[in-house]
Amino acid sequence: MKKINVKHVKERFAFINSTIYFDEKEYLREKTSDSSMISDLINHTESYLNEDTTLSMEDLFFLYGMLGNLYRIVNQPIKAIDILEKCMVMAKDDAAKKIVTLIRLGEALKYKGEHEKALHHFDEAISLCRQNQVNSYMDFALQHKGKCLIEIGMFNEAEQCLKSALHIRMVKRNDSLISSTKAAIRLIGKILADKERSN
Repeated sequence: MKKINVKHVKERFAFINSTIYFDEKEYLREKTSDSSMISDLINHTESYLNEDTTLSMEDLFFLYGMLGNLYRIVNQPIKAIDILEKCMVMAKDDAAKKIVTLIRLGEALKYKGEHEKALHHFDEAISLCRQNQVNSYMDFALQHKGKCLIEIGMFNEAEQCLKSALHIRMVKRNDSLISSTKAAIRLIGKILADKERSN
């Protein structure tokens, strides 16, 4: 039986993050500069998941969540959705895990072009954050909802979401998150300016 070294996979996943960027030509969707590296990690992880029966539920949740994100980034949203739905089952009554999975599922649905379903998932995540006072994920839910709204041209609503996310992130003092939200707000201005010039 193959046994997976979860720590090693986490290290590889952290390294792969350095290949991921936000594509301004596609509404700041996450893309990768090295899709073959991501495909290798997907194949490596899945081969072990099929054989290693000793993994804890915590490790399984992490690995499936990671795979869901990787499939989305290489533009295979159907596979991402299928895997992330398994994560939702694993989350059970854990509010934080449900919120994280709802956000990930919302993103995968957005990549599949199902924006309304994506927005429903983001709204559910926001609602669970409020109900369970899980404040650490509220800015992520608002950020992803805002970016989804940009894609369907609901710019005022998008800006409101993003400004709310920015406020939380300013309190967190996380420079990379602040920069990400400011980039999304700037994108709205750029799209509107381009529309005005073309009229």
